[in-house]
Amino acid sequence: MTDVLSHDAATVRSALEAVLPPEPEAWPGGYPDDVELALIDAVLSVRTHYGQPHNGVRGRTAKWRDHRAGSANDLAALAGDPDLAAVLDTTQKLGGGKVLKTDAIREAARRLSEAGLRTAADVVGQPAMARSAYTSVRGLGGVTFAYFMMLAGAEGVKADTWVLRFLEQALERPVGPTEGEELLRAAAEQLGHSPKQIDHLVWKYMRG
Repeated sequence: MTDVLSHDAATVRSALEAVLPPEPEAWPGGYPDDVELALIDAVLSVRTHYGQPHNGVRGRTAKWRDHRAGSANDLAALAGDPDLAAVLDTTQKLGGGKVLKTDAIREAARRLSEAGLRTAADVVGQPAMARSAYTSVRGLGGVTFAYFMMLAGAEGVKADTWVLRFLEQALERPVGPTEGEELLRAAAEQLGHSPKQIDHLVWKYMRG
């Protein structure tokens, strides 16, 4: 770690200590045994609200779980399921309104499975290969890939708008996604918490 990164991470740690509850809640979960749900959640969550258990992202992942009626841990099955669009029932788009989220989900599932990555364990075990396949899909980038990996069971940080805004307020300067991930990881280590836990707490705090 460079001196500058170490100094900035300490500043971020102080900002975190000022807003963290006495006993920070744990990372709320993810889908370490259901990679299909991890992918659906990661893509549907782009620029939208999570909603309640019966609607929004949460409602749609629940619908897919019910549709699968058991394990949802096979990306090849997700890619080939003709009922995907009907079950998720959304017309939301990515890429400046040019790509349906359901199409992006199907294409990402296809490319990942064709790369030999079908289960959550496959994806987490081959992050570079998974990133290449995922980000080759139009509308899907590094930030949502990081979240997909977290949901699939990997340790990590989603340096999204909320996280970057918190870091920029703490440091009083612009912060990009790559640096933001490094800073939050370093600050989490200094605090003795997992990066995922700190990421979630920052997201929750910034959303009010």
